[in-house]
Amino acid sequence: MSDLADLVDTSERVAADASRKAKIAHIAQFLRAVAADEVEIAVAYLSGFMRQGKTGIGYAMIRDARPAAHATTAALQVSEVDATIGTIATTSGAGSATRCCPRASRRGASAAHPHSRYFNPSTT
Repeated sequence: MSDLADLVDTSERVAADASRKAKIAHIAQFLRAVAADEVEIAVAYLSGFMRQGKTGIGYAMIRDARPAAHATTAALQVSEVDATIGTIATTSGAGSATRCCPRASRRGASAAHPHSRYFNPSTT
């Protein structure tokens, strides 16, 4: 399993580096360490996409799901985040936001600050 923190660090290194070769090297180094079953997820996230397409996750849901305090260490795995987003994307009907937010909040509480902003850039 791959740590979300490693993916976020890679994304930040790619964004900070002007050299195309260096960007490719950062991504290649990260992807070599990613578990085979997580490569598709990691590539999607590094490309700025979610595999689930339209998820129904908006700024209000992210704001409401934010924990009062962040974890002191990063504990999220790429596959866990993807599974949570998949659950949220497929939950519908009356009260769906209420059912999703507690799950998202538990995941958010596992994200160590500055990595929690990866999925919520408006709250840096």
